[in-house]
Amino acid sequence: MVIVQGQFILDIAISKRELNYAPAQLESIIRERMNRSAARTIDAVIINGDTASTGNVNGTYNAKAYFAQIDNGIRKVGIGNTVVNVGAMTAKSYLDVVAKLDEGYQSDLENLLIIEPNNIYLKSLAFDEVITVDKFGSQATINSGVLAKVWNIDKITARDFPALTASTGAVSATGSENTKGSFAVIYKPAIQYGFGQPLEIDAFKVPGKGVQLVATMEFGFAIADEVAGLGKTVGLGANVTL
Repeated sequence: MVIVQGQFILDIAISKRELNYAPAQLESIIRERMNRSAARTIDAVIINGDTASTGNVNGTYNAKAYFAQIDNGIRKVGIGNTVVNVGAMTAKSYLDVVAKLDEGYQSDLENLLIIEPNNIYLKSLAFDEVITVDKFGSQATINSGVLAKVWNIDKITARDFPALTASTGAVSATGSENTKGSFAVIYKPAIQYGFGQPLEIDAFKVPGKGVQLVATMEFGFAIADEVAGLGKTVGLGANVTL
C-alpha cells in the first residue's frame, strides 16, 4: 500500500491589534490557529478525498480543492463498499452500518469509530436509548449533555461532512438537491498516514491590517480496505432523513 503525499497551504491571519497589544501571547495565538487549521484540513481530506475529475463524491470538481489532492477518502471508500440506505434514523442504524464491515472487525468495537456531521449527532441525542435516565442513570445524555459512545463505539462529529443527495452518499453539484444526511463507521487502524516535508512558514505584511502567515505542509494517507486484502474497513450510512 502506497501513501501519496498531497501539498496543502494554510493561511493564518494576525491582526495589527494582536501584534500591538498581545505580544506576550503572540506565539501561543499563532500555534493555536495553525494547529486548528492543519487539523481541520487533515480531517476534511481524510473524509472527503477524491481525485476523480468526473463523478467526484464531492459534487463539482475543482483540481485545487483540498479534497482533490489525495484519493480514496472515507466517504469514497464507503460508497465503493455497500452503502446502507438509512432513512428514518434510529440507534440501530449504527449497527446496520457496522454489519457491512468485514466480520473480523464487527466485534472489535474498541477499534471502531463513528464519524458524523453535527446534524446527525443532534438526531442521536434524541434517541430513546440515550435520553432515558432510568436506563442510563446519572450518566444519561439528558444529564451530561455529551454522547461520546454508541453501542460502546467511539463517536465524533466532523465539521466537513457534507449534506448529500438521496441514497448514493455523494454530493450533488446542485446544492438544493443535497437534503440528506450520512455518517461513516471505520476501523481506525485502517487509516495509515504520514507527513512529508517539514512545515514551512512565510510571513507577509498586509498594510493597515497586520501579518498574513502562509504555511505549507505535505500530508498523505491511505485506507487499508479490500484493495489491500483486509476486507471492508469502512461502512457508510446514507439517505438519512434530516
